[in-house]
Amino acid sequence: MTRSVERCRASKAAAERALKEALRDRGRAGAGLDGETRLSVVVEAWWETYAAGEGSLGSKVTYRNVIDHQVLPSAGYLRCHEFTVAVAERLLRRIEREHGRAVGMSVRTVLSNVCAFAARLGFMDRNPVRDTTPISTKPKKAPNGLDAVRLRQLRAYGHLLPCRRAPRHSGGH
Repeated sequence: MTRSVERCRASKAAAERALKEALRDRGRAGAGLDGETRLSVVVEAWWETYAAGEGSLGSKVTYRNVIDHQVLPSAGYLRCHEFTVAVAERLLRRIEREHGRAVGMSVRTVLSNVCAFAARLGFMDRNPVRDTTPISTKPKKAPNGLDAVRLRQLRAYGHLLPCRRAPRHSGGH
């Protein structure tokens, strides 16, 4: 089946640009790269552009690890239009609960970058990760020091520990 594509604009150059854009978008949809595209495909496309960029080696290793161990197993099967704010929120809370805040923050960063990439290419209407609850970096419990009782216990048991340093000489001999 052949379908003609036309675009009219004020100038010939503007019409040609609009026609090229329409053909590009039409080709993308024909290749399966649209809202029906699996998130795993978009993640790998984003990774290709990120890995070729100037990011630090440490970030590239961390992000690839996050993709392989968190993002693809948890959300790679979803289609772009299925990855909503609610889905992203549940995913991030589960990862934070099961793997900790640091991993949760890395996953949030990668997913946000992937979804922004997808939105720029027209695979998503917007970046759903931006509307999720931020992951707090504050510790859950305040650090507590030794109270007076525990300090006395530590001092009392301190004489049982082997001495690792040489004794001090009292004189100059």
